[in-house]
Amino acid sequence: MTSNYIHKTAHDSYVYRRRVPIKLVPYLNKTNVKLSIGQDIALANERANRINLTFDESLALLPVNLPNEIKNNLIASKFNPFGISGTTLEKMASPSQWHEVTQQYVNTLNVSSDELRDQKYFLFTLLPAIFTALIKQDNPAVESLTHSTLISIRELLVQLPKRNIQRYRDMPVDVLVMHVKQ
Repeated sequence: MTSNYIHKTAHDSYVYRRRVPIKLVPYLNKTNVKLSIGQDIALANERANRINLTFDESLALLPVNLPNEIKNNLIASKFNPFGISGTTLEKMASPSQWHEVTQQYVNTLNVSSDELRDQKYFLFTLLPAIFTALIKQDNPAVESLTHSTLISIRELLVQLPKRNIQRYRDMPVDVLVMHVKQ
């Protein structure tokens, strides 16, 4: 078995058993998780890996500067497919779209007008163009953004040329992103 969290039951099926990290207990209202993950070891390993990834992604969300309500919804939505629920999950609102979440984030910023302009450009112009290039959607549900998608976004951002280079200055963002992606 590849995961320390997979245990075989007396009925020849597998369960995923894990302590909830202390930082996630307030979001899940549980200290332990026990889930049936099937009778086939390969499938059980795959499901356990997805659950582990969900824990890792949720822990990575905690230090992000977002309002607590948004964090609650994001973390809750990540665990919802596994049937892990707590009072936070039961109160969860509908999935948040990128534009809603970023607008709420921008409303909480206390920065200079220049910094705010730059943040808005990045969040409302550049990232939607990158989303369109990578996942064919400019306003995805935040819950649908996976770790691999975020890594792809980072790699694309690193490849973008500086906007002060004359030949890129007047190029629309979506065209520039498609140019770099190829």
